[in-house]
Amino acid sequence: MRRLVPALLLPFLSGCVDPSVQAPLRPLTEAELRPYYVDAPPQPLPVYTAFRLGESYVPGGTVEGWKARNVVPLYSLRGQSAVLAAHLQPDGRLTGAAPLQTGPAETLQYTLSMRGNNSLAGGLCPVDGLKATAGVKVHLPEVAFFFYRFADVQQGAQPLTSPIPEERRLHYDLRAYDKPTSPARVDLVYVSEDLTVQGEQRCVRGYEQSGQISTYQDNIRVNFKLSRGWNALLRTETRSSAGQTHVSHITWTTVPRDVIERWL
Repeated sequence: MRRLVPALLLPFLSGCVDPSVQAPLRPLTEAELRPYYVDAPPQPLPVYTAFRLGESYVPGGTVEGWKARNVVPLYSLRGQSAVLAAHLQPDGRLTGAAPLQTGPAETLQYTLSMRGNNSLAGGLCPVDGLKATAGVKVHLPEVAFFFYRFADVQQGAQPLTSPIPEERRLHYDLRAYDKPTSPARVDLVYVSEDLTVQGEQRCVRGYEQSGQISTYQDNIRVNFKLSRGWNALLRTETRSSAGQTHVSHITWTTVPRDVIERWL
């Protein structure tokens, strides 16, 4: 007599496991994270900065090395649609941009410690000198970047790669601030009143997946004044590791307008 094997057991008996099905990430608790926290003596805060862009900031500046035979339209995304936002002159000058408009709001704490960096909230923060920033609201720009379409460029001395991409985004020239392990970043934020932010935060976060534990720690140091209106926040980072924990050493300062008016 033939014996039937329950269908639910077939994947296990055959050794076949669907590789597209991954076990969920389980955030580690504070108790589980404590052995992975990397302690160290306090580090000095960055040099205090207080640069401001003003309440009505109009993006401008020059794209390094740009040469074209015509004025090139620059676009930005508004929602899912590309809209004309400025022009790039043949000599590389960015002209015709409108003043920045405020867009989405978030807390300053989220800007400094979460956005674009950590995938998991919470964690263990034995040093939390930035707790007060959770109550500070900042606005991001409605339109945050420019790009051009290669089809609009009558080529001068601009080298083209193969295959030629349809469009290219302009980037701030932050090479003077880049670190070997991580590029620098600038975030534009609008605040409704002046405030000074000074302090340090050290948080370790992690998760377990299929029995494997991954942990990372952010050591964040800030020392700047945000003035009413628009401000340019510069984020720099170096990285190290201790045991199983990957450590990011992050500093935030403000920079003057000339830094964000040099483009690549």
